[in-house]
Amino acid sequence: MATFELAKTIEARKLNPRSKLPLPEPPATIPYGAVLTEVEWLDDRARFHYLGEPYQCEEEVLREALGRELSAKEEPPAPAAEPETEPVPEPARPAAPETETRQGVERQREALTWEKVPSDRFRVRRASIPGGWLVWVEAESGAAVTFLPDPGHDWAV
Repeated sequence: MATFELAKTIEARKLNPRSKLPLPEPPATIPYGAVLTEVEWLDDRARFHYLGEPYQCEEEVLREALGRELSAKEEPPAPAAEPETEPVPEPARPAAPETETRQGVERQREALTWEKVPSDRFRVRRASIPGGWLVWVEAESGAAVTFLPDPGHDWAV
């Protein structure tokens, strides 16, 4: 297990040991010279243990506090070339009639485009659809999708 020693003081959020979600407490101060263990690099955060308790902070804050280059085996995994939008597979449908135009077919094949939404606790993405937004939230315990209606949308058909 790799250990890291801080070259400067940082602030980090204490996590619930079971759910790994931030506790509703102010950030704790992790002092200069503190020894960190079990360092995990997430999307834009770093999760680690200090004195046996789990904490998390921004990845850049921890990188600066380490005060040295990470070796190849300590380096966080390079983020996959994840596009800003993720296509969603379209559901199966019956064959289109031959009278359908090419333009109509292309319009039907358009997939939802998901945008990242900044969040401290969860991975959040949203997709614009007629009448509102689909919002996708992923946590350690699972994921969910919900619809948020646009109050200005005219629902009359």
